Amino acid sequence: MLNTYRTNDMNKVLIFGGARTGTTTLSHCLRHTGYAHNKNEVSIAIDEPLNYPVRTPRLYKESGLDIVKCFEEAKLLHKFVVATGGECAGRKIVSKLTAGQLYRVLDNIYKKYDCIKHIHDSIFEMNNKLLFDYATDNKIKILLLARKDLFSVCLSKLMSKQSTVWHTLTDEQRKKVDKAKYEPISIRDLKLMYRRFSKDSNTYSNYLASKDIDYFEVIYEDFLHPDNDMDSRVEKFKDILSYIDWDYIETKEILDALSPKTKQYTQEHYDKIPNIKEIYEWRDSL
Repeated sequence: MLNTYRTNDMNKVLIFGGARTGTTTLSHCLRHTGYAHNKNEVSIAIDEPLNYPVRTPRLYKESGLDIVKCFEEAKLLHKFVVATGGECAGRKIVSKLTAGQLYRVLDNIYKKYDCIKHIHDSIFEMNNKLLFDYATDNKIKILLLARKDLFSVCLSKLMSKQSTVWHTLTDEQRKKVDKAKYEPISIRDLKLMYRRFSKDSNTYSNYLASKDIDYFEVIYEDFLHPDNDMDSRVEKFKDILSYIDWDYIETKEILDALSPKTKQYTQEHYDKIPNIKEIYEWRDSL
């Protein structure tokens, strides 16, 4: 079993969801919640260590530990398969790990971090399910994020591939999104992505239910939908904190992240897509 020592004595957490479901906003808010509780502790949350193991963790005012160190401590550096360099280097490593090896890596990650944010889109289904098994074995709280509007998920993801910006938590990111220009988005790509996401939409909730694993479901439309005002967003965040047994501390960073102003794309951005009318016609035919 995992050694769960921590100076701040906070429950361990797994944020698990697909792209464009609010995982980054939630991990950002949990990171700042943890930091507010213990200003000497910067190792709170790590985003996608299994998808991008060489990426520098997003930490508050600190560069943090390179997650590759966790693979090294698990004696698994030899498993790395370097792809295109940079953040993508080693991205396929998870597919090379056995269940036991994945558990060893997770042991080392959770020794350093209280929370992992994981995006399931590009990892094998089997490995994703092993994350749930590991969390259950180690009494880690599971937050399962989902979004009902799969069309918006697909459109947002394809727009972000063009803009190369995946969230707008900073002014610099906001400006880059607002200035971005878009090429026509392939209806074929939209259809393929929509079909895949529709097929996968209940995969993980069904798996958790089949094993009677406890988890807290966070639906995007109930949390970060544009129609939800600030008060409802804060209350939903408090509900999440109550489930993982973390105390709420209000900070500017958390309120800024939860603000409806952080929605990445609005109608103004959609109108920049040259074939947006064609896209809407396809959407309306679903």
